[in-house]
Parts: sequence; structure tokens; C-alpha cells
Amino acid sequence: MLFPPSSDPFSDVVLVAARGESIHAHRCVLAAASATMSTLLSNPSFAENQDSSKSVVNLPQSAAAVKAFLRYIYTGVIDDKICYNHLLDVFDLAMQHEFPELLTACEKHALKALQNMASASVEEIQWIVANCAGVIEAAQKHGLAELEAAALFVQMEREEKLVQFRKLKRMMRSLGRWDFLLHTAHRNPPEVQALIWAVHYEKDVVSTDEEDGKEEEEEKGSSGADLEAAAAAAAGPEAEAAAAEQEEREGQGQEGALLEG
Repeated sequence: MLFPPSSDPFSDVVLVAARGESIHAHRCVLAAASATMSTLLSNPSFAENQDSSKSVVNLPQSAAAVKAFLRYIYTGVIDDKICYNHLLDVFDLAMQHEFPELLTACEKHALKALQNMASASVEEIQWIVANCAGVIEAAQKHGLAELEAAALFVQMEREEKLVQFRKLKRMMRSLGRWDFLLHTAHRNPPEVQALIWAVHYEKDVVSTDEEDGKEEEEEKGSSGADLEAAAAAAAGPEAEAAAAEQEEREGQGQEGALLEG
């Protein structure tokens, strides 16, 4: 039985995941699946639960990752969703306990996510960005050159785009249009949405006095129309169309007020 209850008389090992969640399993199954697990479970220094005399193995990985790992051991099935959401933890378990097939599957999931940013959802992009540094570290640790290169490319490209969107944020704020851009963010592609919200929630980047002075001079030398054009170009066609639509409504409102006068 996969994930037996604590009352199961045949489960004789407890895997304690991060945050203390206990997952019961069978020593013979784990030992047969992995030589490292067999060595681990054969160690007489393991603590035993006084109530059930079960061996207790403490693992630093998340409970979801441990369950995905056990599901693979018991059934040979890889849970795509869990492997994706808890990728780094599953990576560590697969490498530590010598499961090359699971490691390869995790690598494929990570590569697919990194290479399909354009078609990913906002939530997926946010996950990728939040875990990119960890993916690079895991790839270096496990000698996965292709994955490391893909993650490094995404990270560098992301940093370049963030610089552009921070400038966009300053420009739109100077025009009093930043809130409008946030309200229309959903009309943009997911990657643009993720960038807009990323710069919205981060603390304002503090630049040097020299950079501040240079930016002020540039802004003084630019007309409002130039700033709006730059902002619209950075925000994408959807935001530009939305801005034009709002301007048209405002113009119609002003025209109506003149006619009434």
C-alpha cells in the first residue's frame, strides 16, 4: 500500500520530511530499490520510535517531494506536477539515492519549463524566476550542463528585461499612468504580466547620484509624448491599445462637455 497509515502493521520505517510531516513506508521496498537507501536503513544508529519500533529517517526535503520520490519507487510512475512544483527537492532525492531515471525526468521537466517561457502561465513564469538560481545550483551540483546553460540564459535575459521594465515604471509614474498600466496588465502576454508585477512589488531600485542626475537630464530633455511612446513600446501592443482607447474616451468626454457649454 502506497503511503500506509501509521497503524499499518507492515510499515516499519518512517520518513520525516521538512516541517515534521511523517510518511510511513516499508524497509524492504526501499532497500531493494536503492543501494544507498539499503545502507542507510541498515545503520544501527537510527532512532527507533518507542511506540512502534519503527526506524526513523529525517529528510530535509518537502513532504510533497518525498511522496513523489516514494511513488516512483513503489510504482515507477513520475508525478509530473509534483516534480515540477518541488523540482529541486526531487532532484536532491534522486541524486542522493542514485535514481538516474528520476534525475533525467526532473531534468526534462526543468528544461521544458525554461524553454517554453513564451507559452507558460504567469504562475509558471513566477515559479521559474523564483527557482532559477536553485536550478542553476542543482545543475552544477549534478553535472547537468544543458540545464545549467538554459537556466543561465533565462536568468540573464530576465535581468535585462527587468532593467527595461524598471525604466518603464519610472516613466509611467512620471506620467501618472502606472496604475492604469497595472489595471490593463492582464491584456498582455503572461511574460509581460509577470515582469510588470515583478517591478511593481519590488522595492524601488536605488541608483547612484550620477545615474539619478543623468536620468533627470534625459527626462527633462524628453517631451511627454516621447515618454508615452517609450512606455507604450515597452509595455507592448495590448497596453498601447488600451491607453489609446482610454485617451479616446477622455477626448469624447471633453468634446461632450464643450458641446453642452
